[in-house]
Amino acid sequence: MPTTGPSQGTMANGEIAPEKKDEFATLTFPDGKVHKIKIFTGQMDNDKFLDIRDLYAKTQSFTYDPGFTCTASCSSSITYINGGAGVLLYRGYDIDELCEKSNFLEVAYLLFTGELPAGDSIEEFRNEIKRNMLVHEKLKKMFDGFRVLQFYCL
Repeated sequence: MPTTGPSQGTMANGEIAPEKKDEFATLTFPDGKVHKIKIFTGQMDNDKFLDIRDLYAKTQSFTYDPGFTCTASCSSSITYINGGAGVLLYRGYDIDELCEKSNFLEVAYLLFTGELPAGDSIEEFRNEIKRNMLVHEKLKKMFDGFRVLQFYCL
């Protein structure tokens, strides 16, 4: 199965893990102040990402990207999106393929575990979902106590 996300994976705290040999870009301001920006490489397209999380803290400067057209808001080991190319992958699987060949529970299993179910694993997953869907009788009674408002359409 193909994998998505940064080239070295996602760290436990959700941040992009840098490549083994750190790469940096240098931003030089008109006043001569220099700021080093760490560069990450994406796994799918080998795109380069500039880590500007500390830009404002260290330079009191913001970036400007009208329309959010070249800014990544997060890193993900679950989803890969390349809107310009019309690509949407979940755990490396094309969304069109998942829609055609998988059902809801199989995709949920994929998102949770990182792989499509094999053998009896989907039955075990279905049973786990059913066990967690049950609502305690006391909660049902509590909701019965709420007054129901009915709205009528003219």
